[in-house]
Amino acid sequence: MVITRLTIEGLRGFASEQSLDLATPTGERGSGLTMIIGPNNGGKSTIVEAFRALFSREAPSFSLGKRNREAASVVRIKAHLDGGIEYGLSTEPSEGSESDWFGIENRAGRPWGVVLPSRRYFRPYFGRGKYDRRQYAQGGDPVAFRGSSIDYFSRRLFDALDNRAGFDEILSRVVSPTPQWTIELSDAGQYFLRFTAGGHTHDSDGIGEGFVSLFFIVDALRDMDEGEVLVVDEPELSLHPSLQRKLANVLADCASSRQIVYATHSPYFLNPEALAGGAQLARAHKRDNNCGISQLGRESRERLTKLLGDMNNPHAFGLAAREAFFMSDRIVLVEGQEDVLCYRAFQEQVGISLEAELFGWGVGGASKMEFVAGALQDLGFQHVAGILDSNKASIAEKLRKEFPAFDFHVIPADDVRSKGATPEKPGVMGLADQSGNLTAEHHQVVAQLFTSINEYMQRPID
Repeated sequence: MVITRLTIEGLRGFASEQSLDLATPTGERGSGLTMIIGPNNGGKSTIVEAFRALFSREAPSFSLGKRNREAASVVRIKAHLDGGIEYGLSTEPSEGSESDWFGIENRAGRPWGVVLPSRRYFRPYFGRGKYDRRQYAQGGDPVAFRGSSIDYFSRRLFDALDNRAGFDEILSRVVSPTPQWTIELSDAGQYFLRFTAGGHTHDSDGIGEGFVSLFFIVDALRDMDEGEVLVVDEPELSLHPSLQRKLANVLADCASSRQIVYATHSPYFLNPEALAGGAQLARAHKRDNNCGISQLGRESRERLTKLLGDMNNPHAFGLAAREAFFMSDRIVLVEGQEDVLCYRAFQEQVGISLEAELFGWGVGGASKMEFVAGALQDLGFQHVAGILDSNKASIAEKLRKEFPAFDFHVIPADDVRSKGATPEKPGVMGLADQSGNLTAEHHQVVAQLFTSINEYMQRPID
């Protein structure tokens, strides 16, 4: 049995009920992976906190500051399982901070999980002890979940040492050569972690934060049950980009048979290959000062993954394009990489800066703009503009009908830049000459275009 949906209401910024659909593992790589993106203060960590409360051994207390006043200070968190089964916890106005379980008869033997907060550190010197996985999952205090060290993680280190082969196998897929580590006892009677990498040895207090964070994640993966959920807040913290990429791939591999959820600010963890395998992509964001969750639909997911196989435009869903999905709002779509370079230069030439971000290196051709616009609409973006060449006017008209809240423009030229004739293609006149300098006749046209887009970007959305 798996969790198919999480609903949150009344917790921190979530004034109204919001739902997160979770990916279900099918054996395909990445099929059980749920990726949560979004701007700062959009609600990503609150979603992680909701999982932590849901997996607690006892119903937690929610302080007044955690209960949303617009929701009558009532918190309600619910897990929806396959087969229509539900359970969760809620507070009541008469009970103040105290919550209680509902559907508790459905909770026993159902999915549970390990939740790792973004602050993953532990005391460098610790006592001896062991925690099995369920003790570890329920050993923390959900009320003090943010900002507190996970002191009980040191007990997992002894268990990892006894099962070093499994731990090191996962670690080696992220870091090569595999760091050497063990647990030592100081003369003062305290245990500490000894860690050797790159010819240098450190004790627990000298290990870089990235490796400490990585130890938490590797440990959480090494003995993960198939009926369990792993939730990680910001898996990328303090990790070099090359390690982020490798860790993202390891998580996608493990998600073929397990449910893994993470909230991230890193485009390396927006894994397009995992999307192709059935992963879910959600965006937590603010609207009218309240947190909301928007999710990529199946059609948009299938369309986006088609961009992965576009050999003529390999950057259409590359790293730069994925960065755009992390913006708070205000994105401008253009056809290709030449358009990106030219419109950047045009801003200086006309003395008007676009109050928006250009999407990656273009959408990979005018016909692909629909794919990207659809994905952005699914994910709750409210201000999206598009610029197309005059010979793509019919596509622009179609986009205006399909996405009435977005703003599409057609330039009075068949290309952004003029090009000479070749044996294969006739010449074309663009907004700019072949060197990328705006022609005199188009200088005012581009100035008006940028002004119009900026005015649109400032409009409130109904």
